[in-house]
Amino acid sequence: HIYLLDSDRLKLVAGEGDIGRLLVERELAIPLDNPHSLVARAARSRETVLINDVSQEPDFMFNDLLADTRSELAIPMIVAGDLVGVLNIEDDQIGRFTPDDAHIQTVLAAQVAIAINNARLFAENTRRLAIIENSNDCIALADMKMLTPLYINPAGLEQLGYKRAEDFLARPIQASYPPGALARLLYEALPTVQSAGLWRGENEVLRADGTLMPVEQTIFAIRDKNGQPRDLATILTDITARRQAELA
Repeated sequence: HIYLLDSDRLKLVAGEGDIGRLLVERELAIPLDNPHSLVARAARSRETVLINDVSQEPDFMFNDLLADTRSELAIPMIVAGDLVGVLNIEDDQIGRFTPDDAHIQTVLAAQVAIAINNARLFAENTRRLAIIENSNDCIALADMKMLTPLYINPAGLEQLGYKRAEDFLARPIQASYPPGALARLLYEALPTVQSAGLWRGENEVLRADGTLMPVEQTIFAIRDKNGQPRDLATILTDITARRQAELA
């Protein structure tokens, strides 16, 4: 059975056989602080729990659908130091599990944990991309070292007057700024991002036809797994109407 951490509980998401499927349908969940659950103990301690005679174990949690359980092996699933859930295996024989069984299932648990984590990251990134793609603001991404554009969302293409993303991505970032705004980007904004991680202020960018668009700009660093700045992300909000109102 596979339990996933869900806030302060462990929720059964996959079970073997008809009984396992029934338990999933019943939405079985074990509180993380349950003192009478081997699954919860493995999660709290982050260590494998191997019990070869559950009748002698006060922490064993009886389930009427699993009344034949005699041995239980609960293995925490951990990725990058974070608890993902618990892989739990039960058997109807006393003395069923050996240390070798525990080792093999620990390797399996690690693989399952990585697969689950990758699936979650994919889903999270998909949601984030949907938000970015549907934003009304211009959102773009560039390589921090080379200042080459890597991505721009549909709103950015429309606001800057590009018909295709390829047309924008083929130009260096410097080509999107008039001289004064470029100097502010290079000598004020980017050094601030390098030191503080974020810069926010007013600036100007060039549309595809060469006209100026005043913007409120936020620039922040995208870091790699080691915490080092890798890319630059920027959010541009067109403030043309506000500027015109101020001049009226």
